[in-house]
This record gives sequence, C-alpha cells and structure tokens, in this order.
Amino acid sequence: MNKRLQSIGPAIIVAAVVCGPGSILSASKTGADFGYSMTWVIVLAVFLMIGSSALSARLGLFMEGTPCDEIAKSFGRVTAIFVGLTVFLIAAGFQTSNNMAIFKAIAPYSDNHHSVFIRNHLPTTALIALNSFLLFVVYQSKSLYSPVEKLM
Repeated sequence: MNKRLQSIGPAIIVAAVVCGPGSILSASKTGADFGYSMTWVIVLAVFLMIGSSALSARLGLFMEGTPCDEIAKSFGRVTAIFVGLTVFLIAAGFQTSNNMAIFKAIAPYSDNHHSVFIRNHLPTTALIALNSFLLFVVYQSKSLYSPVEKLM
C-alpha cells in the first residue's frame, strides 16, 4: 500500500502544477466573460496540458541528459538555447498567471482599508513576500522533491 501511495505522489504534484490558481482564475474569467461559447478553449487546453505532461514524463524517463542537453546533441547549442528560453518564457507565463490569481485573492482584504498605504501596497507586498519565501525554500532544500511530496 505504501508503494502505491508513493507512486501517486508525483501525479499529485503534476496536477497541482497544471491546475494552479492561475488556471482556475483564467477558466473562471473566461466563463464569466464569454459564457459557454468558449468552453471549447478550456477543453482543448485540458487535453493539451494532459498531453504535454504525459510527453514530458515519457521523455524524462528515456533521455540520458536534460532535454536541452539532448537537443544540443541532436540539433546544436543554438537550438537548445532557443528551446530553453522558450520553455523559460512559458514557465514565466504560468507563474505570472498564478501571481495574478494570488494578487486577486488578496486584493479584497485591502480594497476598503482606511490606510492608503495598505490599500495600495498590501497585495504587492504579500505577493513579493510569498514568492521570496518560496524561492528561499527552493534554494535551501537539498532534495526538493521529497519535502514537496510529503507536503502534498
């Protein structure tokens, strides 16, 4: 039974990455703005996310090096740099949408506050503090996967 629970751990982490606050905010906003007419976009995005997660898992199992190492061997360093930058920008886009969702969740607590400073700076300060804490945890952890798996 313990082995079975350990095998579920990676799936939960992938699901948390794919279905984060940014994805929920985007889907909710799309539904609120367009109703059911844009449902096909959400459905398509779900299938594309499932496909890219499954493909990434398979590639990770069968490759000897990192994806960029393998691309550099096959297609050259310039192509690997281009792919690496593209993947970085995609990840930054996902994190931006997650930050926007957290910002939107914190904003109502400061909108009606009597202090102008808190109204203007609480969401941004909280977001910076949260991201700083998470970066600290990532860089201080010797083995990041195990603690994340235990938290999930």
